[in-house]
Amino acid sequence: MTAPVIPLRPSAGQDPMRSARGARAREDPPAGVAADGEDRAPAERPAAAGVRSRLAAGLAGTLASGVSPLAAQLPPITGRWAAHRHAAEFYSSVPMRWLRYGFGFVDAFIETPPIYLWSWTGKSPPLRAAFIVFVVTLLWLFRVI
Repeated sequence: MTAPVIPLRPSAGQDPMRSARGARAREDPPAGVAADGEDRAPAERPAAAGVRSRLAAGLAGTLASGVSPLAAQLPPITGRWAAHRHAAEFYSSVPMRWLRYGFGFVDAFIETPPIYLWSWTGKSPPLRAAFIVFVVTLLWLFRVI
């Protein structure tokens, strides 16, 4: 059995767009448009598309401004927590959602502040040295070291 041959051009007097076997467009709707052709509300659009576009816009803005990514302003801790909460809403399962909330809490409120402090004190060597002396003094006072 051979596959049917599709002509490159329609027969004379036949409009390919109106015929039953005419040219067909893609069947999957573009992002942001529902299957019935109506535009989706922003809340119904895929979350990953928004995150990717925000990251791309932020990176493009940083590169276009001429500022070094190391010297660029860090996002606020509350912004990081809001991003983790938004990511947790992706999960419909309550245990998975709360695991994601837990990871977000640890990242935003336990890991991020020391990293931000270290970044902030790295702007000058005396500030970094004072920060290290302060941390060592605290650890010594509380008998950690």
